[in-house]
Amino acid sequence: MVALEPALFTTEIATEELARIANAEKLGRGWGLWNHWSMLDAVLLPEGTKLTANICRVSTAECMDRAVIDETFAVLPSIIAYDMSYMQYYAVFQDVNVSLTFSGGNERLLVAAELVSCAGNC
Repeated sequence: MVALEPALFTTEIATEELARIANAEKLGRGWGLWNHWSMLDAVLLPEGTKLTANICRVSTAECMDRAVIDETFAVLPSIIAYDMSYMQYYAVFQDVNVSLTFSGGNERLLVAAELVSCAGNC
């Protein structure tokens, strides 16, 4: 049996752990911009309210309501903040290319969408 040093047992919480807890508490409030199911979603925490930005082609009435980074390259991330409070990416749906920018992380959500290119009747 191995004896444990009494100095290993303490009621003190390491500074790094306190910083991690504070960061987790901060990220658990306000608009979360990274939903693993879709980059078009923003979720208000802790309420759980979800806002989805759809990309629609008016001429066909078809919409892209889910966007993930995968082998289809339908979503191309450009800038994503480490704390997920800001992200900008490009999403392609049919022949419509849109730049989407989300800024959140607190109680206010800002969204900007810009049409980059469109072939035909958009």
